[in-house]
Amino acid sequence: MLSSAWLQYTQGQALIKAKRRTDGLSHYTLEWTPKDLIPNLKAKAECKVTYPHSKTEAEPSATIEYTHKNAKAKVTLADNPTSVKASVTAGAPELGVGVDAKYDFKLGRFSAYNFAMWWNKNSSRLVLKHLGSNKSQYSIGDIQLSYYQRLSSRTTIGTLVSKNWGTRKVSMEVGGEYDYDAKTLLKGKFDSEGKVGLALQRELSPNLKFTVASEVDTKQITASALNEYKLGFRFDFNH
Repeated sequence: MLSSAWLQYTQGQALIKAKRRTDGLSHYTLEWTPKDLIPNLKAKAECKVTYPHSKTEAEPSATIEYTHKNAKAKVTLADNPTSVKASVTAGAPELGVGVDAKYDFKLGRFSAYNFAMWWNKNSSRLVLKHLGSNKSQYSIGDIQLSYYQRLSSRTTIGTLVSKNWGTRKVSMEVGGEYDYDAKTLLKGKFDSEGKVGLALQRELSPNLKFTVASEVDTKQITASALNEYKLGFRFDFNH
């Protein structure tokens, strides 16, 4: 079982957050938003600390983020490994484009390079993505095409088709959500690997949500037994 606790403190234009999980992961964040000095700018320093087998591992980073009405830019300098990541997104009400890249100083090359463009119209959304993360050589990587459609005020569906340009493997996933009532949400998905996932989310109170989810590999189902499945639940506390 995995559980976590968090603490948040705000003072003026500064925000401090701390989170600790039972698996040994701690996450500390310091945010500064100088609204009077430079509007739309945010600076953030964070550090993830893990304690595997009594050996402490830290992942510190620093980020500068600037947000405009129709655009957003972000630059992050991270350690372990030492790298710099930059991203830019821009868009209009119906169209948008985004690009990000990560340069790894140890490798001496870009280790990630992604691109996306999207189109929104009424209750529909179409997204085309390129994901490149080959750390040994530059390659086209994965091409993804996703489509989202709101069928009614309660029902939405979505599909995702992905192709790995190197292996030529094509995968597909179909999913949907249904608002059973104001406090209950049902989710389901099915992919080309034969896996089926179902989830139920229930709002127990304004500050507490409960989720139970299960995943079944249909290829492992036999006439006499269900050989492989996953089942889990979680509580989300909001204050």
